[in-house]
Amino acid sequence: MGVLRHAALLAAGMVTATQPVAAQDGRWLGLDLPQFDIAAPAALYQNADLPHLSIEPAEDRPGSRGISGAELMQTVHEIVAISESSRLSGAPLWGRMSGREGEREVVRYMVEAFEAAGLHNVHTERYPIPPQWRPLDWSVTLEASDEYGEGTTDFVLQSAFPSQVDRDEGGSVALTGEAVFIGLGSAADIRGRDLNDKIAVFRYFPTVGATHTARGVIQRAAEAGAVATIAIYNLPVDVITEMGFTGPIPIPNFTVTDSEGRFIEQVIARAPEGSPLEISIYLTTAVDDGLYSENVIGELPGRTDERVGVLAHHDAYFWGANDNASGMAMMLGIARHLAARPTQPRRTHVFIATGGHHARFAGQRDFLVRHADELEGTVLTLNAEHPAAVDTTVWQNLEGGFDFGNSSGVHATNSTAINIFGIQPFNQALFDSISAGIARYGMPVESDYWRAVGGDTGLFGMRGYLSAGLTNVGEWYHTTADIAASVSEPGLERATRLYIDVLDDVEGLDADALE
Repeated sequence: MGVLRHAALLAAGMVTATQPVAAQDGRWLGLDLPQFDIAAPAALYQNADLPHLSIEPAEDRPGSRGISGAELMQTVHEIVAISESSRLSGAPLWGRMSGREGEREVVRYMVEAFEAAGLHNVHTERYPIPPQWRPLDWSVTLEASDEYGEGTTDFVLQSAFPSQVDRDEGGSVALTGEAVFIGLGSAADIRGRDLNDKIAVFRYFPTVGATHTARGVIQRAAEAGAVATIAIYNLPVDVITEMGFTGPIPIPNFTVTDSEGRFIEQVIARAPEGSPLEISIYLTTAVDDGLYSENVIGELPGRTDERVGVLAHHDAYFWGANDNASGMAMMLGIARHLAARPTQPRRTHVFIATGGHHARFAGQRDFLVRHADELEGTVLTLNAEHPAAVDTTVWQNLEGGFDFGNSSGVHATNSTAINIFGIQPFNQALFDSISAGIARYGMPVESDYWRAVGGDTGLFGMRGYLSAGLTNVGEWYHTTADIAASVSEPGLERATRLYIDVLDDVEGLDADALE
């Protein structure tokens, strides 16, 4: 089966990426052993009773006619297939990772796509990236005890994934410690607890905005004497998680699924006096220096020396459908659409697929230095970054057998998730154009606009270049649930049409109106 075909079927839930891990023999205090299935998130998007909210093209804005959500989603599938190839290669940290083969493959893809779109001066620009951490091998094992029941054997967690520890070099660590549950790991949860030489287990909630309730927990646990932590992803879906944005990570930390985490909690609660649950951890990591990334650049020449830019980062964790195959598809859709117009634009449109996004924004930084002179004539940069996630909701039936005809758990909706709308520095004309487009296409956004733009135009805005973007950072951020099915086709079409309308509005404004 070809890689693209396999990825498409995977996203549709028609094949599984990994067969469910069979429960091991033995009984753990009468508990059922959890099973892990990396393809489980696909089931959230199958057999929907209601279709996604459709999009009606605006009759008064003919400039974006011809944009097809289906064609945009085809691009998403093709880019996701690159990550699937990385996974099938056996790479422990897989996806379109900065400085790795998956990223080099997506660079080749974007060069061909820009050329096929009809852009001019298509080329790559290479630059070094900071040293990159990667896990090589690891295991998290719940140690069996005769006190846990006849036939109980060690249980290896299948969903455990290591977080990057704050060290400048790789190495190996092997340890065993008593597991203690510390709730959400707040200061109140930890106060008075004996965590010396313990492995602290806590739950965390993903939240919108690239953050979560785990921030600061690992450091607090380490300061209280813990030798390692295990973070339970508090949504009932099988996902592997790269847990960034936590603050310092001075000790080994692993994320696990809700089901495996609940199993740990239950064993801790049921373990007989004198036989507490012990967990063994093994982790080998490396820090690689001398790596590079590349920006892919293409231009649509204009009639003046003024410029506008559209940026989308091409590196990604795991399948990276929403983050950021969707943004790349959006950028390519804009490029193809504008290049097909019979008239030359007023300003040169520069399309930039940036690398090193997850390597301290290396691509964005390199472009700002390398093209400093050209940037003086840039009137706007737009960030295309995960703009069209399918919204989800969590439902929990009441205890006692009373329910409302639906199962407890995570459910996909028929709408696009709420986006963040940011402008930096503020410009009234640009604000009016974007807010009109939001209303025109019925895009759900936070009601207060953000005074900064994240992602790969963030540094542009900080340095005074007018920048804007719509983005969603939700519960599947940097997880294996970020699959193609989690991207809303009509939502992606809405966002692409809105950006084209904004670019058309900007074409009609002089540079002084965009200051």
